[in-house]
Amino acid sequence: MIERRKYIVFNAGAWLATLVVGLFLLVMLREFGSRLNARHEARALLAKARTQVRAGNTSDAQRSAVNALAAAPSIAPDIMKLFSGHLLGMPVLDERLRQVFTTQKTPDTVLAQYELLAGRPEQALEPLRRYEKSGGKQPGPYLWLGRLYADTGDFTSARKAFDTYWKLSRSTYRIGPNEWIAKNANSGPPLDRAWKMFRMGLWDDVTFVIPSSVTQPERLFYRALSYDLNGDTAAAIELYAQLINERPTHLPALKRLHFLSAEKGK
Repeated sequence: MIERRKYIVFNAGAWLATLVVGLFLLVMLREFGSRLNARHEARALLAKARTQVRAGNTSDAQRSAVNALAAAPSIAPDIMKLFSGHLLGMPVLDERLRQVFTTQKTPDTVLAQYELLAGRPEQALEPLRRYEKSGGKQPGPYLWLGRLYADTGDFTSARKAFDTYWKLSRSTYRIGPNEWIAKNANSGPPLDRAWKMFRMGLWDDVTFVIPSSVTQPERLFYRALSYDLNGDTAAAIELYAQLINERPTHLPALKRLHFLSAEKGK
């Protein structure tokens, strides 16, 4: 009798466990199906938004993208890339993307790219600094970081980031400064070539592409940069100031002169 009761209890327990597992799997299957349907719907809306953008209908495209994001927040990086050239004119989508990226675990590189595409470079600095501190191995973020530091006039931090970029670029893509210059900055007007090299952090080489025949005021920036890099701050400041006097809108010189003046005043 006791054995029979044990048998009944055992079987009842087994059936109950099977039922619980079955219900759990059913719930999981439904949830998976729901997510799959939501992602499928989001992809369809994203395709619709892509067509609308190409047709120049940015208002409807924004609406489609917002709906796609609501259906499947995980496609936020795809939406960001699709609307990379339009985010400045899409405040609703911009805000929705910000909510997704700040509430979900988002890589610092994606956060930085989003802020850059949305026209907020100052907001991109913090995630890029975190990426640098973590020892990230992708070259691209260090190029962004170097340019952002250069834009603020902090040339010391910029050079450090650029150096890391070229080190990783050489080891990852087998492309170093010489290879890049040969392909991208070996022809064209001297000042255009110099500016390309400046934006790539090739500051030690930039003065060599500007012959003495160049008379535009912008040449002063690279002369000042040469003094700057060699530690002759007084001479650099004098040339930066001369350039600003001739070209008051030369932003890199303005930023650097402001930075050096602030450093001198500390």
